[in-house]
Amino acid sequence: MKKLLILCLLVMTGTRLFAQEKVFVLPNTPTEKPVTGQYFYYMLPTTALQVEVTLTKTIEFKGYYGDYAEKLLGLTRVISDNKITYNLKNVHVNVSTMPDTTRVYGVELSKAQVKSGFLSRVHENRGVEFTRVPLQDYTVVRAVMPEFFRDYADFAYTKIDDSFLDTRIVNGIVSQVPVSQTKVVSKTLGQKAQEAADFILNIRKDRYHLLSGEDEAAYPEGTFARMIDELNVLERNYLALFTGFTLEEEEKICFTIFPDEKQNRHLLFSLDTEAGFSPTVSMNTEQNYYLVFTPMLCSRQFEDGIAGARGQKYKGKANAGYRVRYPVPVSLSLQCDNRVLQEMGTLPFLQWGKIETLPAREDHFDILSKVIVY
Repeated sequence: MKKLLILCLLVMTGTRLFAQEKVFVLPNTPTEKPVTGQYFYYMLPTTALQVEVTLTKTIEFKGYYGDYAEKLLGLTRVISDNKITYNLKNVHVNVSTMPDTTRVYGVELSKAQVKSGFLSRVHENRGVEFTRVPLQDYTVVRAVMPEFFRDYADFAYTKIDDSFLDTRIVNGIVSQVPVSQTKVVSKTLGQKAQEAADFILNIRKDRYHLLSGEDEAAYPEGTFARMIDELNVLERNYLALFTGFTLEEEEKICFTIFPDEKQNRHLLFSLDTEAGFSPTVSMNTEQNYYLVFTPMLCSRQFEDGIAGARGQKYKGKANAGYRVRYPVPVSLSLQCDNRVLQEMGTLPFLQWGKIETLPAREDHFDILSKVIVY
């Protein structure tokens, strides 16, 4: 796993670092003078979101004897077809810091900095680190089909007695002799359903006999309760042969997004109840889910706050000093079809902060605690 380090400048009290020669934006413009001395590059950090989407996948199975449910048992609320449906269970976001590859700068060191070994300290004193997470991950919690349905089998054949008169000639006399034989024939689906329905009726009779005490047997309390429970389970299993049954699985999709400060709505995914998750927009607006960003500070408030904190109103010049930016609180909400589904709180976002150019030759500023050096 690749790791990028946010470097912190470790400066002892009273230590003075000599100012840099200049800071330039990459890529360089043709009018800029070439860099001839020692230098290092840095990127501004940006705020990324690790999004975790959890779906519930419901699998409906039609009962083996579903077509006979109403005829044999009078059941009308049954699963008529095998079907899979998806529903949104939860959306969770985590903030992480990533390098902003569109904001890259070079720093040319002064002769005093080179002489003092500033560059070696930059690459040795690595402070706060963060780990790059996978851009996408997918996991499934599988449901297991109950053994009763997985292993259910009914005898496909049955024996029937067949009686008929066989014509025979004995000593020249023609006579008819009664003959009886057993045949093995295939069961129809209707016959299998009838046997299952009869078995359900027998279960109910057995349970009634136990509860009414008709057999006059004195069972221990624990044994009696266990017998009733087993009959209930057996009845539910056989009823499911007619009504059908469902299984639920859980799917979890994790991915990374980089919100754009120029767009306050970011498409997360679309969700079709039959097709499931998709990272692309759907023509059906009711299937699209967005993260909506609402900055809690406007640009003017932010600029005034930074200037006031520095105690002076400084307007930076091109290629003057270090470029930095500070996070802005942004409110997040999950929306679908312009309906707010979930308020996700207020988080700090760097890309909504204005890039500020510090004074040239700033030598007391802890720049490495706010940028990513590589």
